[in-house]
Amino acid sequence: MATVRCIRTEINVLKTAKKHPFLIGLYAFYQTLRKYWIIHRDIKPESILLDRKSHVKLGNFAYCKEGIAKGDKVNGFYGTIPYMAPEIMRNEYYDFSVDWYSFGVVLYELLIGPVYLLGSDEATSRYYQTILLGPWSVSVEATSILNGFLNMNPEERLGGKTRRKSRKWF
Repeated sequence: MATVRCIRTEINVLKTAKKHPFLIGLYAFYQTLRKYWIIHRDIKPESILLDRKSHVKLGNFAYCKEGIAKGDKVNGFYGTIPYMAPEIMRNEYYDFSVDWYSFGVVLYELLIGPVYLLGSDEATSRYYQTILLGPWSVSVEATSILNGFLNMNPEERLGGKTRRKSRKWF
C-alpha cells in the first residue's frame, strides 16, 4: 500500500512542476541524492544554484556523506547551523531526513523570510520554536508542508520514513 501511495505522490508532484519549478527541482535533486546514497548535510540557499535555463543545481558538497544504505545512520556536526536538523545539533545519529529538514528551512525562508540563529543554547531553542510555531502568514497547505519538513522527530518528518505523503500544495 505504501508503494502505491509513493507512486501517486510522485505523479502529483511531477504534474504540478509547472506551478513550482524551483521547489520541484530541489525535490528531484533530493531524490537523486537518496538514489545514490548521499547525505548532503549543508543544504542552504547559498548551496542552491540555477543554470542558464533555471534548472536547479546543488553545490557545496564538502560535508557530504556517501555510501549511506537504507537504515544506516551517521553522526557528526556538519553543516550551517541555521539549516541543521535538531538531531545534528544534539549530536545524535541521523539519516537522510536531515536534508529534508534543511529543505524545510529553505522553504520557510522562501515563504516567510529568514530566521536568524545567534549561537547560544537559549537562542537555538528560540530559533527552533520560531520556525516550528510561527507566527506564519501562509496558506493551510503551505503550513502543512512546513510542519511536515520541520518536524523535530526525524521518524515522523516528511522526507524521512513518511517522506512521500500526498500534500495538495506540493
